[in-house]
Amino acid sequence: NPYEGWWSGFQKVNLHAHSRAWGGLTAGASSAEELASTYARWGFNALAISNYFEVTRIAEPPLPMVRAYEHGLNFTKSHRLVLGTDDVVPFDFPFSSRSARQWVIDAIGRPGALVGLNHPSLRQGHACADTEALTGYQLFEVHNAYATSAFEWDCALSAGRLVWAMGNDDSHSTREEGIGIAWNMVGTQALDEASILSALGQGRSYVVRGERGQMDAALLGLTVEPSGAMRLELSQPAARVEWLTDGGAVRQVDVDVDRSTFTPHPHDHYVRVVVRTPRTELVLNPVVPDVQAWYSRFCES
Repeated sequence: NPYEGWWSGFQKVNLHAHSRAWGGLTAGASSAEELASTYARWGFNALAISNYFEVTRIAEPPLPMVRAYEHGLNFTKSHRLVLGTDDVVPFDFPFSSRSARQWVIDAIGRPGALVGLNHPSLRQGHACADTEALTGYQLFEVHNAYATSAFEWDCALSAGRLVWAMGNDDSHSTREEGIGIAWNMVGTQALDEASILSALGQGRSYVVRGERGQMDAALLGLTVEPSGAMRLELSQPAARVEWLTDGGAVRQVDVDVDRSTFTPHPHDHYVRVVVRTPRTELVLNPVVPDVQAWYSRFCES
Protein backbone atom coordinates (compact mmCIF):
# COMPACT_ATOMS: atom_id res chain seq x y z
CA ASN A 1 0.00 0.00 0.00
CA PRO A 2 1.91 3.12 -1.16
CA TYR A 3 -0.21 5.27 1.17
CA GLU A 4 0.45 3.25 4.30
CA GLY A 5 1.48 5.42 7.22
CA TRP A 6 1.22 8.71 5.33
CA TRP A 7 -1.52 11.22 6.07
CA SER A 8 0.51 14.37 6.54
CA GLY A 9 -0.86 16.20 3.54
CA PHE A 10 -0.39 16.24 -0.21
CA GLN A 11 1.18 18.88 -2.44
CA LYS A 12 -0.21 20.02 -5.79
CA VAL A 13 2.40 19.45 -8.49
CA ASN A 14 2.49 19.61 -12.29
CA LEU A 15 5.34 17.64 -13.87
CA HIS A 16 4.87 18.23 -17.61
CA ALA A 17 4.78 21.74 -19.10
CA HIS A 18 6.52 23.57 -21.93
CA SER A 19 7.91 27.09 -22.13
CA ARG A 20 9.39 28.82 -25.14
CA ALA A 21 12.64 27.08 -26.02
CA TRP A 22 15.03 26.39 -28.88
CA GLY A 23 14.59 29.90 -30.23
CA GLY A 24 10.84 29.46 -30.51
CA LEU A 25 11.05 26.30 -32.62
CA THR A 26 9.09 24.27 -30.04
CA ALA A 27 5.39 24.72 -29.29
CA GLY A 28 5.96 26.60 -26.03
CA ALA A 29 4.52 30.11 -26.29
CA SER A 30 5.44 31.66 -22.92
CA SER A 31 8.72 32.25 -21.13
CA ALA A 32 9.72 29.91 -18.32
CA GLU A 33 9.29 32.76 -15.83
CA GLU A 34 5.77 33.53 -17.07
CA LEU A 35 4.80 29.87 -16.97
CA ALA A 36 6.12 29.33 -13.45
CA SER A 37 4.45 32.52 -12.17
CA THR A 38 1.12 31.39 -13.61
CA TYR A 39 1.32 28.01 -11.87
CA ALA A 40 2.23 29.73 -8.61
CA ARG A 41 -0.83 32.00 -8.91
CA TRP A 42 -3.02 28.98 -9.56
CA GLY A 43 -2.03 27.49 -6.21
CA PHE A 44 0.46 24.88 -7.34
CA ASN A 45 3.12 23.96 -4.81
CA ALA A 46 5.83 22.83 -7.25
CA LEU A 47 6.43 22.61 -10.99
CA ALA A 48 8.59 20.85 -13.56
CA ILE A 49 9.13 22.59 -16.90
CA SER A 50 9.82 19.75 -19.30
CA ASN A 51 11.10 21.23 -22.53
CA TYR A 52 12.38 18.87 -25.20
CA PHE A 53 15.98 17.77 -24.63
CA GLU A 54 16.62 20.72 -22.33
CA VAL A 55 16.65 21.21 -18.56
CA THR A 56 15.13 24.67 -18.10
CA ARG A 57 16.19 26.80 -15.15
CA ILE A 58 14.81 30.00 -13.62
CA ALA A 59 17.10 32.32 -11.66
CA GLU A 60 14.52 33.18 -8.97
CA PRO A 61 11.59 30.77 -9.35
CA PRO A 62 8.28 31.76 -7.71
CA LEU A 63 7.70 28.16 -6.56
CA PRO A 64 9.88 25.08 -6.02
CA MET A 65 11.09 23.50 -9.26
CA VAL A 66 11.96 19.94 -10.26
CA ARG A 67 14.58 19.43 -12.96
CA ALA A 68 12.98 17.81 -15.99
CA TYR A 69 13.06 17.36 -19.72
CA GLU A 70 10.91 15.58 -22.26
CA HIS A 71 12.67 13.06 -24.46
CA GLY A 72 11.16 12.33 -27.85
CA LEU A 73 11.88 13.26 -31.46
CA ASN A 74 9.96 10.76 -33.55
CA PHE A 75 6.86 10.36 -35.69
CA THR A 76 5.06 8.05 -33.27
CA LYS A 77 4.77 10.40 -30.25
CA SER A 78 6.83 7.99 -28.17
CA HIS A 79 7.81 10.55 -25.55
CA ARG A 80 9.39 10.10 -22.15
CA LEU A 81 9.58 12.38 -19.09
CA VAL A 82 12.91 12.44 -17.24
CA LEU A 83 12.89 13.94 -13.73
CA GLY A 84 15.75 14.84 -11.42
CA THR A 85 18.84 14.93 -13.63
CA ASP A 86 20.93 17.39 -15.64
CA ASP A 87 22.18 14.64 -17.95
CA VAL A 88 20.22 15.04 -21.20
CA VAL A 89 20.42 12.30 -23.83
CA PRO A 90 20.00 14.20 -27.14
CA PHE A 91 19.35 11.20 -29.39
CA ASP A 92 16.17 9.48 -30.56
CA PHE A 93 14.98 7.19 -33.35
CA PRO A 94 12.63 8.98 -35.82
CA PHE A 95 10.85 5.68 -36.50
CA SER A 96 11.00 3.81 -33.23
CA SER A 97 10.50 0.09 -32.88
CA ARG A 98 9.90 -1.49 -29.48
CA SER A 99 13.55 -2.46 -29.18
CA ALA A 100 14.52 1.14 -30.00
CA ARG A 101 12.16 2.43 -27.33
CA GLN A 102 13.74 0.09 -24.80
CA TRP A 103 17.19 1.30 -25.83
CA VAL A 104 16.09 4.90 -25.21
CA ILE A 105 14.62 4.14 -21.78
CA ASP A 106 17.83 2.38 -20.78
CA ALA A 107 19.88 5.32 -22.06
CA ILE A 108 17.95 8.08 -20.28
CA GLY A 109 17.68 6.35 -16.90
CA ARG A 110 20.01 7.82 -14.30
CA PRO A 111 20.62 7.03 -10.60
CA GLY A 112 18.21 9.04 -8.48
CA ALA A 113 16.15 10.12 -11.50
CA LEU A 114 12.69 8.95 -12.54
CA VAL A 115 11.54 8.06 -16.04
CA GLY A 116 7.90 8.23 -17.08
CA LEU A 117 5.98 7.46 -20.26
CA ASN A 118 4.16 10.56 -21.50
CA HIS A 119 0.67 10.39 -23.08
CA PRO A 120 1.10 6.70 -24.06
CA SER A 121 -2.20 6.46 -25.96
CA LEU A 122 -1.52 9.53 -28.10
CA ARG A 123 -0.91 8.10 -31.59
CA GLN A 124 -0.28 4.87 -29.68
CA GLY A 125 3.17 6.22 -28.83
CA HIS A 126 3.42 3.49 -26.19
CA ALA A 127 0.66 1.02 -26.95
CA CYS A 128 -0.50 -1.78 -24.67
CA ALA A 129 2.05 -4.24 -26.04
CA ASP A 130 4.81 -1.70 -25.37
CA THR A 131 3.81 -0.95 -21.80
CA GLU A 132 3.65 -4.69 -21.10
CA ALA A 133 7.09 -5.40 -22.53
CA LEU A 134 9.17 -2.32 -21.74
CA THR A 135 11.10 -2.06 -18.48
CA GLY A 136 13.06 0.63 -16.67
CA TYR A 137 10.34 3.26 -16.28
CA GLN A 138 8.69 4.19 -12.98
CA LEU A 139 5.92 6.66 -13.88
CA PHE A 140 3.01 6.55 -16.30
CA GLU A 141 1.02 9.54 -17.51
CA VAL A 142 -2.57 8.35 -17.13
CA HIS A 143 -4.12 11.79 -17.61
CA ASN A 144 -2.84 14.43 -20.02
CA ALA A 145 -4.64 17.33 -21.68
CA TYR A 146 -4.38 15.50 -25.00
CA ALA A 147 -4.86 11.86 -24.02
CA THR A 148 -6.15 9.50 -21.36
CA SER A 149 -4.14 6.29 -21.03
CA ALA A 150 -5.78 4.24 -18.26
CA PHE A 151 -6.12 1.23 -20.56
CA GLU A 152 -2.39 1.19 -21.33
CA TRP A 153 -1.61 1.62 -17.63
CA ASP A 154 -3.66 -1.46 -16.77
CA CYS A 155 -1.77 -3.34 -19.47
CA ALA A 156 1.49 -2.45 -17.74
CA LEU A 157 0.21 -3.32 -14.26
CA SER A 158 -1.28 -6.60 -15.44
CA ALA A 159 2.10 -7.52 -16.95
CA GLY A 160 3.86 -6.94 -13.64
CA ARG A 161 5.13 -3.40 -14.20
CA LEU A 162 4.46 -1.74 -10.85
CA VAL A 163 4.55 1.82 -12.17
CA TRP A 164 2.87 4.85 -10.63
CA ALA A 165 0.32 7.18 -12.21
CA MET A 166 0.94 10.77 -13.27
CA GLY A 167 -1.47 13.46 -14.43
CA ASN A 168 -0.25 16.64 -16.12
CA ASP A 169 -1.45 19.60 -18.15
CA ASP A 170 1.23 19.29 -20.83
CA SER A 171 0.65 23.04 -21.10
CA HIS A 172 2.32 25.03 -23.87
CA SER A 173 1.43 28.55 -22.74
CA THR A 174 -0.10 30.51 -19.87
CA ARG A 175 -3.57 30.44 -21.44
CA GLU A 176 -6.12 29.56 -18.77
CA GLU A 177 -7.70 26.78 -20.80
CA GLY A 178 -4.40 24.89 -20.82
CA ILE A 179 -3.71 24.97 -17.07
CA GLY A 180 -5.40 23.10 -14.23
CA ILE A 181 -6.60 20.16 -16.32
CA ALA A 182 -4.69 17.34 -14.60
CA TRP A 183 -2.10 17.29 -11.85
CA ASN A 184 -0.50 15.24 -9.09
CA MET A 185 -1.16 15.33 -5.37
CA VAL A 186 2.19 14.27 -3.93
CA GLY A 187 2.55 13.00 -0.36
CA THR A 188 5.42 15.08 0.97
CA GLN A 189 5.75 17.92 3.44
CA ALA A 190 9.08 19.15 2.10
CA LEU A 191 9.07 20.67 -1.38
CA ASP A 192 12.67 20.13 -2.38
CA GLU A 193 13.30 18.05 -5.49
CA ALA A 194 14.62 15.02 -3.61
CA SER A 195 11.54 14.81 -1.37
CA ILE A 196 9.14 15.15 -4.30
CA LEU A 197 10.95 12.49 -6.33
CA SER A 198 11.10 10.16 -3.34
CA ALA A 199 7.35 10.37 -2.82
CA LEU A 200 6.65 9.89 -6.53
CA GLY A 201 9.02 6.93 -6.71
CA GLN A 202 7.22 5.24 -3.83
CA GLY A 203 3.78 5.82 -5.35
CA ARG A 204 2.77 8.17 -2.53
CA SER A 205 0.69 10.36 -4.82
CA TYR A 206 -2.55 10.37 -6.73
CA VAL A 207 -3.78 11.97 -9.93
CA VAL A 208 -6.51 14.58 -10.20
CA ARG A 209 -8.42 15.37 -13.35
CA GLY A 210 -10.07 18.59 -12.31
CA GLU A 211 -11.52 21.81 -13.62
CA ARG A 212 -9.50 25.04 -13.74
CA GLY A 213 -7.20 23.67 -11.07
CA GLN A 214 -10.05 22.96 -8.65
CA MET A 215 -11.09 19.65 -7.10
CA ASP A 216 -14.24 18.96 -5.13
CA ALA A 217 -13.02 15.85 -3.30
CA ALA A 218 -9.70 14.83 -1.80
CA LEU A 219 -8.21 11.61 -0.50
CA LEU A 220 -8.20 11.35 3.28
CA GLY A 221 -7.16 7.75 3.69
CA LEU A 222 -6.64 4.37 2.04
CA THR A 223 -5.86 1.64 4.54
CA VAL A 224 -5.57 -2.12 4.39
CA GLU A 225 -6.94 -4.04 7.35
CA PRO A 226 -5.31 -7.24 8.69
CA SER A 227 -8.21 -9.13 7.11
CA GLY A 228 -7.20 -7.77 3.70
CA ALA A 229 -10.17 -5.42 3.41
CA MET A 230 -9.35 -2.02 1.93
CA ARG A 231 -10.98 1.13 3.28
CA LEU A 232 -11.20 4.42 1.39
CA GLU A 233 -12.06 7.75 3.00
CA LEU A 234 -12.76 10.97 1.09
CA SER A 235 -13.19 14.58 2.14
CA GLN A 236 -16.56 14.83 0.36
CA PRO A 237 -19.12 12.31 -0.93
CA ALA A 238 -18.37 11.07 -4.42
CA ALA A 239 -20.94 10.28 -7.07
CA ARG A 240 -19.11 7.05 -7.85
CA VAL A 241 -16.25 5.03 -6.36
CA GLU A 242 -14.85 2.29 -8.59
CA TRP A 243 -12.60 -0.54 -7.38
CA LEU A 244 -10.60 -2.08 -10.23
CA THR A 245 -8.37 -5.14 -10.34
CA ASP A 246 -6.28 -7.03 -12.90
CA GLY A 247 -6.83 -5.88 -16.47
CA GLY A 248 -8.75 -2.82 -15.31
CA ALA A 249 -11.82 -4.90 -14.46
CA VAL A 250 -14.33 -2.90 -12.40
CA ARG A 251 -15.15 -5.20 -9.51
CA GLN A 252 -17.23 -2.95 -7.27
CA VAL A 253 -19.04 0.37 -7.60
CA ASP A 254 -20.37 2.46 -4.72
CA VAL A 255 -22.42 5.61 -5.32
CA ASP A 256 -22.89 8.75 -3.23
CA VAL A 257 -20.38 7.79 -0.55
CA ASP A 258 -17.45 9.36 1.24
CA ARG A 259 -16.31 5.96 2.57
CA SER A 260 -16.02 2.68 0.75
CA THR A 261 -14.73 -0.80 1.60
CA PHE A 262 -13.55 -3.51 -0.77
CA THR A 263 -12.18 -7.00 -0.14
CA PRO A 264 -10.04 -8.33 -2.99
CA HIS A 265 -10.14 -11.93 -4.15
CA PRO A 266 -7.07 -14.07 -3.41
CA HIS A 267 -6.14 -14.07 -7.11
CA ASP A 268 -6.17 -10.26 -7.48
CA HIS A 269 -2.62 -9.04 -8.10
CA TYR A 270 -3.42 -5.35 -7.76
CA VAL A 271 -6.30 -3.12 -6.74
CA ARG A 272 -6.73 0.50 -7.74
CA VAL A 273 -9.45 3.07 -7.11
CA VAL A 274 -11.08 5.71 -9.30
CA VAL A 275 -13.24 8.36 -7.63
CA ARG A 276 -15.68 10.41 -9.70
CA THR A 277 -17.55 13.56 -8.70
CA PRO A 278 -19.38 16.05 -10.93
CA ARG A 279 -16.15 18.05 -11.43
CA THR A 280 -13.29 15.78 -10.46
CA GLU A 281 -11.75 12.40 -11.11
CA LEU A 282 -9.20 10.97 -8.67
CA VAL A 283 -6.96 8.13 -9.82
CA LEU A 284 -5.18 6.34 -6.98
CA ASN A 285 -2.06 4.26 -7.31
CA PRO A 286 -2.38 0.48 -7.07
CA VAL A 287 -2.24 -1.54 -3.89
CA VAL A 288 -0.70 -5.01 -4.13
CA PRO A 289 -2.64 -7.24 -1.70
CA ASP A 290 -0.14 -10.11 -1.74
CA VAL A 291 3.41 -9.00 -2.47
CA GLN A 292 4.73 -12.57 -2.37
CA ALA A 293 2.21 -13.65 -5.02
CA TRP A 294 3.09 -10.60 -7.15
CA TYR A 295 6.79 -11.43 -7.15
CA SER A 296 6.25 -15.15 -7.66
CA ARG A 297 4.09 -14.45 -10.67
CA PHE A 298 6.01 -11.62 -12.29
CA CYS A 299 9.60 -11.73 -11.09
CA GLU A 300 10.70 -15.29 -10.52
CA SER A 301 9.81 -16.27 -14.07
